Parts: sequence; structure tokens; C-alpha cells
Amino acid sequence: MHNNTDMSQSMSIDTSLSTSFEELVAEIGDTLKLARNNVAKHVNAGLLTAYWNIGRLIVTYEQSGKDRAAYGDETLKRLSERLSSQYGKGFSRTNLYHMREFYLTHRIFQSVTGKLTWTHYCTLLDLSDEQKRNFYENEAANAGWSVRELRRQIDSMLFERILSAKNNASETDKLTLAERGIELSKPSDIIKDPYVLEFLDLPDHAPLESELERALVAQIEKFMLELGRGFMFVGTQQRIPVGPDHDRVDMVFYNKPLRAYVLIELKATKLMASAVGQMNEYLNYYATEVNDPDDNPPIGIILCTDKNNIRAEYALGGLSNAIFASTYTFRLPEAYLLEQQVRKVLEISEDEREKTVAHLEDKAHAD
Repeated sequence: MHNNTDMSQSMSIDTSLSTSFEELVAEIGDTLKLARNNVAKHVNAGLLTAYWNIGRLIVTYEQSGKDRAAYGDETLKRLSERLSSQYGKGFSRTNLYHMREFYLTHRIFQSVTGKLTWTHYCTLLDLSDEQKRNFYENEAANAGWSVRELRRQIDSMLFERILSAKNNASETDKLTLAERGIELSKPSDIIKDPYVLEFLDLPDHAPLESELERALVAQIEKFMLELGRGFMFVGTQQRIPVGPDHDRVDMVFYNKPLRAYVLIELKATKLMASAVGQMNEYLNYYATEVNDPDDNPPIGIILCTDKNNIRAEYALGGLSNAIFASTYTFRLPEAYLLEQQVRKVLEISEDEREKTVAHLEDKAHAD
């Protein structure tokens, strides 16, 4: 006699009686979706297990097979031909190579997450840099990215953009980001530089701020993917009724992990000190008039075309509110330029640490 307890639990749905034909159709649809999702999860787990074991068998053979020397580099090609003739599709030389690499990068099968599909893993295996690969694997699982979203984040160099946004990034930060993904524990954790808005398909020259806002609202789901995990859209042109003037903040979101409102101002110019003062006013208003008791202080992000303005950088310093400035681009970033920028950030941070240590040592000797 079969034990159906697990199945009944996995198929649990609302069993209340339908009050209309349309509700009946909707409930049947929910039942089918749940069943198909459960089947898909089991199929995916089975495929990952099988492909990991095939990779293990290939590696074991290459290390100790009796006739491995006779085949040499032809092993995967010969294996592909034989398996394809006996078992059909799915055993191309490329796929077998990915199975082999899958095992080599996940020697312990428990490190494989069932949240990702085989196509996710094939995409990740094309990354030769282990730190980047680990980062994107963690984020894809944590954020529930589709394969298309994963590829987009890799192409937009999310890993480098997060490091580029940190003013005091270190090699330790880089390693932590690779091993744990994005940990949303403080406001700066949500910041990237630049923000890549290639999905808007706008011309290279900066549009008017109103045009940029309309384009972002029209593609709000893609913009929220770019913003990161846990963002919920509140609205645009939210009123700030301070005194006789009624200013409006361009876009307002709420980040659930940080439990904070996120106010975004769009600028079609370089960062100006006046924009920082304006954002500071908006944040003070939200903290006083909008925040619930359980909310954390609101966060401000100014998106501009250029933030390398000395006066504006001074304006950002010493504020009690969390205000950040980042640039945006309508094209995918040049890999070598962004990598150079990250290296520069890491080098500057290291130099500053060395100077601080030297200063403290000199002071200790003087005392």
C-alpha cells in the first residue's frame, strides 16, 4: 500500500467550494500549476543528480581508466557519439564537457542547489573566474533569476558594479561578495555604479528627466530587477508637501529586506550639490511623516550622468541621512573599463589603510 502523505501535502490547495464557474476554472488552473511545478522540481533534481554523476564518472575514467591513454583528448567526442546513438539527444560533446566541469566545480553534491536548472549551471560554467561564478550562482538562487535574467546580470557585470560602488572596497569584501552574494544589511548594500538601463533602448545622449522617468515606469519590472532584490514599487512623482511648496520626488520604492523607503531622483546632468540638499529634505520628510514605527530610515539615490564633481562630493559628506549618488548608462559597460575601475577602488582602499596604519604607528611611537 502506497503512502500518499507527502503527495497530499505537496498538492495542498484551497478546498473551499467554488461559488462561480470562473472560480472553478481558476482553482483547477491552480491545481494544475502546482502539480506541474512539483513535477518540474523532481525532474530538475533528477537531471542535476544524473549529470553530476556522469561528470564524476568521466573524471574518474580520465584519472584511472585502463584505456584512457589510447583515446586521449578524443574521449568526450567518442563518448558523445556512443551515448547519442544509444540514448538520443542531450549528450553532445559540449554538454558532456559541462557535466565534467559541473562535477569539478561541485565536488560535494550537497553544494548544488535545486533552485537552479541545468541551463543555469551551463551558463555559470562558461565563467572562468571562480569568484564571479560563485557570486552569480548565489544571487541567481537567492533572487530566483531566470536563465535570461542571469545572462543579463553577467553581461551587465553586476559583480564589478557592486564593488565599484563601494568607496572603501577591499579584497576581503570581494571574497565575501563571491562566497555569500549580496547581503542586504545596510543601505550601501543596494548601491551599484553604474546602473545599466540598456533595456530602455534609448539613444546615447541623455533624455529629459521626464522622458527617462516615463521609460522606466514603462519597463518597471526590468528596472526593479536592475535595482536588486526585495524592491517594491510605490509610485512616481510622490508629493512632498513642505510649507507652501509642494515638491515631488521622482520615484519611490520600498525595500523589504532593509525595511526602508528608497527615494530615487533622476538627473539628466552631472551631480550637483543642490540635488543633494533637495534629497536630504525629502528623506527628512519621509522619516517624519511617512515612516511607520517599524521602518528604518529612508534611503536616497541620485541617478545622474556624472558624479565626479568635487563640490557635490563634499555635499554628500557628513550627512546623517543615507544619500548615494550613482551614474547610469544606456549601454552595457565595457568590461575592461569597469575592471580597471574596480582595481583602482581596491588599490586606493589599500593605500588608505596603509596610511592609516602608518599614522597610528607614528602616533604610538610619539606617545
